[in-house]
Amino acid sequence: MVSTNKPKDYDLLILIICSFMIIITWYFIGFFLYTFEQEIVISLSTIILGTISALAALQNEIRSWWYRPKLVLECRDEEGSYKVGGYIRISLTNFGRGVAKDCYVKMINIIDSKRKEISRDSMKMRWESDHLENREIGAGGTREFLDFILISEGKDKIHVIGKGFRLLDLGGLDYFVNLSVHSQNQIQKHLVKIHNGKSQNDLKLSDVTDKKLNLNN
Repeated sequence: MVSTNKPKDYDLLILIICSFMIIITWYFIGFFLYTFEQEIVISLSTIILGTISALAALQNEIRSWWYRPKLVLECRDEEGSYKVGGYIRISLTNFGRGVAKDCYVKMINIIDSKRKEISRDSMKMRWESDHLENREIGAGGTREFLDFILISEGKDKIHVIGKGFRLLDLGGLDYFVNLSVHSQNQIQKHLVKIHNGKSQNDLKLSDVTDKKLNLNN
C-alpha cells in the first residue's frame, strides 16, 4: 500500500550545498596559497578535481545516506483511525529511496493522563496478516500496518496487542503509549495517544510525539 502523506525531501538540496561548500573551501585554499606563495597557483580545474576526489572518497557514505530509509509512523487517515477486521492499526511508511530492512515496533511503556505508569513491560508489536515481528518495507512510500488494539465488543477492557497483550480499562482516562521504531541502525521514538471511549468502537489513536502535552487534561 502507498501513502500520500509524504514529508518534504531536502536531500538533493543538502547534497548541492555540501558540494558547493567543498568547492568554496578549495577556492579559499587556492587563494591563500596564491597570496602568500606566489609560485603556487591552484587552477579552477584543480579545484574541481579536488572536489570530485573528495566526493569519490566518500561515495559509500554518500550512497548509504542517499538510499537510507525514511520511516513515518501514522495512526489515522482522513476518516479517523485505521479500523480493519476487528483491529485498530497503526502504519509505518517508508518514504526513503532504499528498502527498510528488519523493521519492528516496540512498546516501551504505557502511562495514563494522570502520569501514572500502567505498564512497563516492553513487547514487540505485530504486523498485520502474518503477525510477524520483523518486516521489510519497500521504498517510495510503501506502507505497512501493525495491529495495535483488538476490538472485542461487549468487553470492558482495551486489548493492546503485540507479542502478548496489555489490558487497559475502557471508558476512563486516556492512555499514552511510548513506542520505539527500529530499522537497521535507525531508532525513532513515538508517543501514541489512545483516546478512550464508552465502547470499543469509540476508541481512536493519534501520534502526539511532537506536541506539548498536559497529561492531566
